Amino acid sequence: MYTKDKRQRITLRLNDEQMQYVVDNAALLDMSPSDYCRSIINLSMSVDRQAAQKIAENMQKGVFGRENDESNLLNIV
Repeated sequence: MYTKDKRQRITLRLNDEQMQYVVDNAALLDMSPSDYCRSIINLSMSVDRQAAQKIAENMQKGVFGRENDESNLLNIV
């Protein structure tokens, strides 16, 4: 998922506490703050894909017992 082709830019405005959190955690991992933020975004996208795949598998298996369980599960984000 991670590529070196970084043509798109996202600008974030963080307060001092948020920025310090990013800087501190990036330093712990020996990463730049930009690479740290990028890895967090990539991780969340990966988890979302895994969750969506698990929901699809469960729907195919008929795991959901009540009619509204499917829609309730899909609405949780």
